[in-house]
Amino acid sequence: MISKSQISLLKKLQLKKYRAKTRLFVAEGQKVVDQCIDQGLTIHRIYSTDWRNDVQLELINAQQMHKISNFKTPSSILGIFEMPPKAEIETQKIDIVIDRIQDPGNLGTIIRLCDWFGFRQLICSEDSVDCYNPKVIQASMGSFCRVNCHYTNLLDFLSSQNKPVYGTSPKGDSMNDFYFEESFILLFGNESQGISKNLHPMISQWISIDKFSKHQAVDSLNVASTVGICLYKIRNRESYFKK
Repeated sequence: MISKSQISLLKKLQLKKYRAKTRLFVAEGQKVVDQCIDQGLTIHRIYSTDWRNDVQLELINAQQMHKISNFKTPSSILGIFEMPPKAEIETQKIDIVIDRIQDPGNLGTIIRLCDWFGFRQLICSEDSVDCYNPKVIQASMGSFCRVNCHYTNLLDFLSSQNKPVYGTSPKGDSMNDFYFEESFILLFGNESQGISKNLHPMISQWISIDKFSKHQAVDSLNVASTVGICLYKIRNRESYFKK
């Protein structure tokens, strides 16, 4: 039986300020919960409608799970975990940076793409959506456990780096027409407004993905799709790098 105080905590953890205060977050779904456990995250509580012997949990019924779930169709398991200690930004040859991403599904997908293509950190503007938002966690499918999301002032960060910054824009030069340096920063902007104007002076080169459709109505790509295509090109085409 789940208590009223436990239900209250779970509802509060839907809000960023309570997650920051308690250093707790909620993960739902068998795959996501299992990956949190496999990555060694400290368990605060686990609730499940099905019994399992490999982890200590509290058995609840489907009606109770519906009350505490963040989703219209609840899964059979929900966990509360402690956030890992905040990590420092590491020096990388290639930094993936996002500016003011607001949609949780987009951020979750971007984190999953970073994991797939072997990028272990993602640098986010301070006003991007929280990586511990339940919808971000769900969309990342556990990849948030392996990709460190850092929130920082992007102008300060970009100013401190001694490497070119490539900004993505539908009006930029085709990625096929130039070569990346060996070390660089790849910057993606807000879903509707693109990269903040105050960051424009920091950009060395504007790049874009070739469009093949002739329809004018197709004027941009979803930011997560843009990230996926760019990371694929970076990882799979050595000719993109200057020798």
